[in-house]
Formats: sequence, structure tokens, C-alpha cells
Amino acid sequence: MSIKQFKPLFEQFVHHPNLKHTFAGPIYGKFKLIEDPHPLINKESQILLKYKVPKSMCNFFGVVHGGALATLIDCSTTLAILKADETRRLTTTIELSQHCLSPCHISEEILIKAECIRIGKTIAFAQAEIYNEGGRQIAVTGRQTKYILPKPWDHSFLSEEQRQKMEQPEEEAEKK
Repeated sequence: MSIKQFKPLFEQFVHHPNLKHTFAGPIYGKFKLIEDPHPLINKESQILLKYKVPKSMCNFFGVVHGGALATLIDCSTTLAILKADETRRLTTTIELSQHCLSPCHISEEILIKAECIRIGKTIAFAQAEIYNEGGRQIAVTGRQTKYILPKPWDHSFLSEEQRQKMEQPEEEAEKK
């Protein structure tokens, strides 16, 4: 799926009413998907997000808190998996890790490159890199393994054809 094809799904997901009052909702809502070609992107499976660091994510020293960085990795890799998974299934974290290499600061516009490395029937693997302002230096690297549940995030994320396919097994089970 190209970035242009992913854009409507991205917008629908990050502004979904069920995310609005969650911990990650405000983070998703402030992600900007970069659609133009960018030197950091060299595979169709990658996404690039821009995010302006709010003061609320920073610690006493004015740098982004490690837990906030983990949330950015979680959210960005979730979006990369959503892009890669044609059936748009729900996911939940099994493992999340990060390596902090350089600080990110208040009001800095960071870039986050995320990619789904592999997706199977029940497990997805993704990775992300967070870059300091301008994308010149990697600040954080992270990986996530997610369990894939057998139902979509939201049926509205699916095409009509996908919805019909999902309903067929239920209808056949009811006939038995």
C-alpha cells in the first residue's frame, strides 16, 4: 500500500473517537504523515511521521522522558503494522524495547520512521527510529512485537469486500 493509499486510513485511525480519551489518543492526533518523498524513506513498507514534542512529554531537564519515547515507538509501529495488515486487525503489545542514543527536546519537531518487518497470522514485528530535528541524527531506535487479534480495529477500516469475507464464516457457522 502506498503512502497516498494509506493517508485516508491513517487520518481515520488517528482521529478515531475510541482513541480520543485514551492515553495515546493525543499523541496519535498530533502525528503528521509525511507524504512527499523523503531521503529517510527507501521502502514502500516504511512510514514517516512528524511530531512536535509538547512540554508535557519532557522531564525536569527539558528532554523527552524515556517512557514518552516508548509510547512514540508503540504508536508509530502500530501505524506501520496497520498499513501492512490488509485485514486491519487489532493488535496488542507483547514486547517493546528502545535504545536512547541522543536527547529530544521541548518543542522540537522530530521525525519517526516506522516499518512493519514481518506480519503473520497472529504475530507482527515492527521497528522505528526517532530522529532529532531535521532528521539529521538518530535519537532513539525501537522494536515492537505485537499479538494480532482475529478481529479488525473497526469494520469501517475495511473495504466492502473485506467486510463480506469476514461475515461469511459467521453466516456459515450459524447455518450449522
